[in-house]
Amino acid sequence: MLFEPSTGSLVTTHGRSVVAWDARTGRARQTFDDMLDPSAPEAAEITRLCFGRNPNQLLVGDSAGFVM
Repeated sequence: MLFEPSTGSLVTTHGRSVVAWDARTGRARQTFDDMLDPSAPEAAEITRLCFGRNPNQLLVGDSAGFVM
């Protein structure tokens, strides 16, 4: 889970998907399915999240070692 106070965004993961939430309302803003590198093994899952320099950028790392 990742929180960005300046935008009020909360980001969660489940398997290979990422959901961006509005922390103020509790509603999902956007869902991103199958966020992993296409060459990642089928069993790979998202294990790390990090905002970029711009809080609208999200870096995603997986159990296979890929970062997007």
